[in-house]
Amino acid sequence: MDSTKSPAVERRDIYDSSSVSTTLVSDTVIISQSDSTLAVNENIKVVLVNGEADSQPDYFTYIFPIITLLLGIAVNRLIDYLNKRRQLNSCLRRWTSEIRILENPLIKQISDITDFQREVLEEKHTIPDMGVHSVLRGDSFKSLDKGQFLEALEKVSGMTYQEGISLTNNINGIILSLEHYSTLLHLKYDDYIKVIESRTNSLNENMFQLKKSFNEYSVYLEKKYNDDPMNKDEVYRTMGSLIFDKLIAPQMQNKDPEDIFQLEKSLFLPLIEIISHRRTEGQIQNLLEATSSALRDIQSLRMEKENIHESIGIIKSEFENQLSEVRNVIEQIKKIK
Repeated sequence: MDSTKSPAVERRDIYDSSSVSTTLVSDTVIISQSDSTLAVNENIKVVLVNGEADSQPDYFTYIFPIITLLLGIAVNRLIDYLNKRRQLNSCLRRWTSEIRILENPLIKQISDITDFQREVLEEKHTIPDMGVHSVLRGDSFKSLDKGQFLEALEKVSGMTYQEGISLTNNINGIILSLEHYSTLLHLKYDDYIKVIESRTNSLNENMFQLKKSFNEYSVYLEKKYNDDPMNKDEVYRTMGSLIFDKLIAPQMQNKDPEDIFQLEKSLFLPLIEIISHRRTEGQIQNLLEATSSALRDIQSLRMEKENIHESIGIIKSEFENQLSEVRNVIEQIKKIK
């Protein structure tokens, strides 16, 4: 006898095949019916499916993942757009702020140059202070992205590409010009200080030689007259009074001597006139040379004052031009949406 047993079936249910269609899948019977009364085997699972629903596919099951994917892409795109917009707005604000900052330092720099020009032409042996505003060198602009600024002008402010190019080129020209003339102003001022110090050192050396030469001439005349030349020589007495009063006495009294431009009038010019009457004397040549050299040094100092006045005047004119350009750019920026 066959050892394999069939599943036990206690009751066999009969139904009309004209009203019910069946599909047998393992131990499950799927029944589509038109009649609500069915007799079904108790050991068989029965799934009742409405005939009309079974005939239509479930589109939402397939569409939902696509909708989710598209929605995710759209959200990412929106986030990227907002982040980009935020970056462009930040870039535009930074450039606008840096350009506006230039106006006040420019005004102050022009004012400082004007004050320096007035003081430097005074007949005083002084070096006027002149601040050089480092912000005008444009170091803060070197960290800014010019390409992003142009993009911001187009996408944020609504400028056309050509309008944006024109504005950025104008700003770039201002920055380069200010950098150049600020550096040039700094160099001119430093060079002026060095030249003045050099001329002053030369003048001090010639004044020392003048006193030394006068002492040597005094010894020569004392030997010549075998007496104090103050009692014998009118020319020497006049020279001695000038040199003693203007150079020696202040030093002995720990007083500051007269300003060198005053000494030019009160000492060196009168002295050179007196010495010229004895220019043929060999013993007075050193004194004559020292006095002449001191006068040349003073004249060189005066010329340096005039030169720096003229050269920084040119720079000031350029700063004034750039101030006008900065103000024009600021007015353009105010119109940005």
